[in-house]
Amino acid sequence: MRKLLALLLVVALLLTGCGFPQRWDFYTPFSEMTYTRPDMDHLQQTLDAACAAAKNAMTMTELENRIMEYYTAYDRFFTNYNLAYIHYCQDTSNAYWSEEQAFCAEYAAVPDAGLETLYQALAGSHFR
Repeated sequence: MRKLLALLLVVALLLTGCGFPQRWDFYTPFSEMTYTRPDMDHLQQTLDAACAAAKNAMTMTELENRIMEYYTAYDRFFTNYNLAYIHYCQDTSNAYWSEEQAFCAEYAAVPDAGLETLYQALAGSHFR
């Protein structure tokens, strides 16, 4: 019975298209990834613009664009945070990566708090 259930689950996964992508050329190798210190002012500006759009946007497209700008800044922060952490772990005696990892760790809660603020603004939007 368990073998039949496992087989059915595997077949279901195959039929739904789950699995590895067929092409890997859109991935950036780690050696080509560049670190840029996260710009916390830019992150805040995109959050402010998204929250303002939740109140004042005339179209849903306008609101979606501001939300996506914040999500992009959010993703960029955590990508750079992880890059700094990986480089720091590779050589913990490197002062530069130690400082960058500490900077990112100090501000790691800011993007998530921004999401909470954005979600509250969206809850009050006339588009909800």
